[in-house]
Amino acid sequence: MAHTVRKVKRARVLSPRRGRALRRRGEIERLIAFRAEHWLPWPDLQGLSDVWCDSLFVAVGMAPDLPMMQQSGIVGIVGERTALSSCHRLEEFLERVGGRYQPLTGPSAGKLLHLTAEERWACSITTMMAIDETKAERVAAVAEDRRQRDRERKRRTRAGTVKKQRALYEAESLSNKRPWEELGISRRTWYRLGKPDPAAAEQVGTSMSALSI
Repeated sequence: MAHTVRKVKRARVLSPRRGRALRRRGEIERLIAFRAEHWLPWPDLQGLSDVWCDSLFVAVGMAPDLPMMQQSGIVGIVGERTALSSCHRLEEFLERVGGRYQPLTGPSAGKLLHLTAEERWACSITTMMAIDETKAERVAAVAEDRRQRDRERKRRTRAGTVKKQRALYEAESLSNKRPWEELGISRRTWYRLGKPDPAAAEQVGTSMSALSI
């Protein structure tokens, strides 16, 4: 009997560049929502459009046009003229460099968006750097945040949060349940009989008084 070998379709793995571009698009969306919620103006709509156009190009692998920008929703914020300008500037740049296109770096994208350290922290942005924070300050802040998380985790462990809470422990304790009283026997007899479960004893119709003989 012949055996057929089924081919397993593997999940497609994103390249680091494309994965970073997709993360950056999500970060920009969170930044847009954050600034809208706090009524913060955009200092440079053209910069926002350029960064979005750059991430869209890297994510889809082709130069975006105005319909693609409209579909992504960015046109409603920056306007058609600004979005179209970003597309044309990207096309001109691609013609000059050919296939040697390099996406915007973290500092460059942060500069175009006028990204602050507070916004970067509030929106969980990792692919773009803040304009009011040096690399040394950023590294120190990340290290301090990691130390605080470690201290909090150790504090919770020491406080016994990994163990049963006191209320749960008391609710499950034998002193509160008193299963021997349900069986009509003493606690000592209940232990001697092997700690029988009252529910199980009723299910099988066994008399504890008979077992105690």
